[in-house]
Parts: sequence; structure tokens; C-alpha cells
Amino acid sequence: MGIAKRGRPYIVCTGIVILILGTWLLTRPMAQPSSSGAAPSGIERDAHRFDAHRLKTGQFTYRMSDRGVPAGTGMITIREAEPLGNYDFSAEFDGFGGQQWEAIATSAFDPVFATLSAGKPGAVVPIFRLEYASGKVKGFVMNRKGPEAGTQRRIDDAVPVNTVDQRIDWAAVLSYPLSSGKRFEFNVYDPSIGISQVMVSVGKLERIQVPVGTFDAYRVTYTIKKATGTEQYQVLATRDLPRILVREEFPDGVVSDLIATK
Repeated sequence: MGIAKRGRPYIVCTGIVILILGTWLLTRPMAQPSSSGAAPSGIERDAHRFDAHRLKTGQFTYRMSDRGVPAGTGMITIREAEPLGNYDFSAEFDGFGGQQWEAIATSAFDPVFATLSAGKPGAVVPIFRLEYASGKVKGFVMNRKGPEAGTQRRIDDAVPVNTVDQRIDWAAVLSYPLSSGKRFEFNVYDPSIGISQVMVSVGKLERIQVPVGTFDAYRVTYTIKKATGTEQYQVLATRDLPRILVREEFPDGVVSDLIATK
């Protein structure tokens, strides 16, 4: 979800959780958005329809469970960053070894900056740091496997339009003008995976109860097509604006539920 992104090696999220499914796959180039903004199939490809003003700002605390077993808590903060009008998303999670991330984007979700670290307080290890500008992303990512494990790899990649930093794919989905039956797509970037395509389908409204209250919410399913397979996530997004992420369901059985807001 924003809460754990994604995979337990260092959570990518799609998330709660840049990230509970890791980011260890190879780069996969994806198709560019069409010039018309919508595919003949009815799948929308208009990146400019993302709008962070549709999201509720503040602090949101989530309880994670792994196939019904408690797996820790996490807090996501969303704030409008003055004076540029960008949005700052940050998160801290104590489950699955601990994780901290931050992603800054324009209100249309054009990426600006992202960083990820893992570990408990006093033993935090940087995973990557990224800066986006002019269709490029630069920075570093730590090698985590093989003979170069523990060393930094330089990042200098091209980033096509309609691309969101993967830490906040869930937030981009929530910021879209949702309605039942709508389908849309975009790309995400992760330094260990590269560019991956996201396909989104909006389901019917559901009445969902979580510890913080009861909401009418859209069940939104989105799949991230990676080089070695496809991961599927489901988020419950409030119908009413400003929109809140109420629940996220991860492909590995992890679920995060909203338990407090501030």
C-alpha cells in the first residue's frame, strides 16, 4: 500500500506498505500512453486526471495482519508541501523488520523525489534515494544480493510520461476520478525493477467496517506487470471526497486496515 512496498525483503507499495512485496525484479519497458488519452478498449491513459487534491491530508495509522496473524502497525502522513504545491507522502512501519519511506510528487503525481530505508531505530539502512527531473531519474540503490551486496549502484534512467513513483501507486489510484466499471492504466518506477505497467479496474461500492468506522468504498483492483509475473493488489477507497485509503489487500495475504486518523 503505500504501507508496504512491496515484498518482504524491503516492502514497494503499491501501499500500504512502497512498499510488503519487495523490489527485486528486473526492469521491464512498458508501452507509452496514447496521444488520444484513451485506448480503443476503453482503458483510460490520461495521466493528468490524477489529482492529489482529492486525497485527505493528515496522519493515518494502519494495523497489518498476515493471513489473520497480527504483523505490526504503520503510519502514513500526507501533506501539501508549500510553497511549490507539491505533495509529501511519508511512512513508518514497524512490521516485517521495519521500514521508512518518503515520496514527493506534484499534485498530478509527476514524481519529484523518493527515498527508502529499512530496519529498526538505531539500525536503519538506506535502500535508495531518487531525484526526478526532465524525464530522468538519478540517484542510487543498494545492491542486496550477489557479490556486490552492500554496495551502491548508480541510477540514471529515463522515465516516460504517465509514470508514478511506486511508493505511492496506491495514492495515485485513490486520486483518480473513480466510478464503478472504470478502467485506467499508468506506469510505476522502482529502482530495482525499472518501469512496470499498472492496470486498474474499479469495482462496485461496498460498505466496509474497520476499527476507525464504517465507510462506503470502491473496491479497486490493480495489477503491476513485472518482468517475471504480475502482482495484484486491492484497495478500498472511500467514495466521498477527500478520499481515504481504508484497507489494502496484498497478493501475499497481508491486509492493512485503517485504525486511526489525525
